[in-house]
Amino acid sequence: MAENKYEPLTKCLCTNTWIDYIKSQGWNTEGLYDGLGYDEEYMCDVENWMPSGQVYKFSINITAKFQEGPELFYRMGIWAAKHRTVGALYAMARSFIDPGFIYDRLPKYIENFNKHMKMEIVERSKNKALLNTYHMTEVKAIKEICEWTRGLIAAAPCVLNLPAAEAKETLCELNGDECCQYEVVWTRRKNILVSMWEKTLGQKKIIQEQRLALEKDQEKLLEHFEERMRLKHALDLAMEVQQNLLPRTDPKIEGLDIAGKSIYCDETGGDYYDFLYRGNKYGRRKIAVLVGDVSEHGIPAALLMTTARASLRQRSSMSGSIERIVSAVNRQLSHDVEETGRFMTLFYCEIDTENKSLRWVNAGHDPAIIYDSSSDNFEELGGRALPLGVFEDSKYRESHREITPGQIFVIGTDGVWEARNPKGEMFGKKRLRDIIRAYATKPAKQILDAVIRESEQFRNPLGIEDDFTLVVVKVEL
Repeated sequence: MAENKYEPLTKCLCTNTWIDYIKSQGWNTEGLYDGLGYDEEYMCDVENWMPSGQVYKFSINITAKFQEGPELFYRMGIWAAKHRTVGALYAMARSFIDPGFIYDRLPKYIENFNKHMKMEIVERSKNKALLNTYHMTEVKAIKEICEWTRGLIAAAPCVLNLPAAEAKETLCELNGDECCQYEVVWTRRKNILVSMWEKTLGQKKIIQEQRLALEKDQEKLLEHFEERMRLKHALDLAMEVQQNLLPRTDPKIEGLDIAGKSIYCDETGGDYYDFLYRGNKYGRRKIAVLVGDVSEHGIPAALLMTTARASLRQRSSMSGSIERIVSAVNRQLSHDVEETGRFMTLFYCEIDTENKSLRWVNAGHDPAIIYDSSSDNFEELGGRALPLGVFEDSKYRESHREITPGQIFVIGTDGVWEARNPKGEMFGKKRLRDIIRAYATKPAKQILDAVIRESEQFRNPLGIEDDFTLVVVKVEL
């Protein structure tokens, strides 16, 4: 294995996909890896990292061997988004409706697997975006990489089973600022009209359809009505069961003030939070706080959430670090959701009041927010691991830090800050931080209630469109 002498690094997510594409075409790979210092097995592991210079060299080897121009890499980018290998790059986007939501988050996705590239959104309209990419490294960008990037950008709608966007390179400066600019235009949104029988079974459209059926066939209407009531009863029962799986009361632990709540947009949902006592059972000096978000909504998400909860509780009752707990649950969940395309993000943290420490693992979840009232400073508790259920052998790393009195930890799901008002504006994390700061002296329950109240006022008169989960922890050691 060659020594890593180049900085920064690029995840083998790229090379893995290039190799998969080449093999899918039936092309001969002999001699393709000469001079790289990395073999095919290493380059096909999406969890590995390679020096950016070697990735660039590999792209040049491909162009030279198969005697095709840089446009080959554009085709690779389009192909990649339709396969699970790079589909993981857009994993969290599969539940979106509008491709524009993907482009809003694309700079963050790129940052998670490519340490030498920065992307920013210059302009964004209803079905159009202007993106800039910068290569922040001494290893110069090349046309092959620019075309690969253009392919990935154009392919974003493919994740939603929509046609690829039109991505045009409007600026390419590879000898100076290392900047490429892409103009992206998409034409379609994901169809959001889902069968009413699978959703609420009680909206006006179904009632109107049943009234029309009554005029034609009263017996048929009665059969529909009875079936509707049976399904509604099943949904009500499912909602009652799932609500009982969430914590009934907030935990009481000396030195901490904790409050949490989940609000679902349907009868059932995929958001999850839990409190688990660990360590000394009687002294209760350790408590684990978990917040998760299953892709999509409704019954399928609720079933996966229930499965994940059972696995997390069972494994957490055993000894071992939280990174081992999360890794074990991921392996089990990957088998359960295989070929379904579903996944679950998770933020798992453990607070030790005796040692005044916090340990956490972030599996594809939004970072937790930490506010220090003494310094009026906000920080984020991040992590770069993939969501649970994406790859069986994903690796999860545990982080830790000390905790001090006056700190406030807030862990939530994207339904909190991505709530929209009638103007289409998002609630945003800035409003969330402002509420935390304004209520920092209040109990955790009042901070939680304030966020819920402000969110409802912000959305009014619109209802909730995504599951909403928030946990607030105040340190009072």
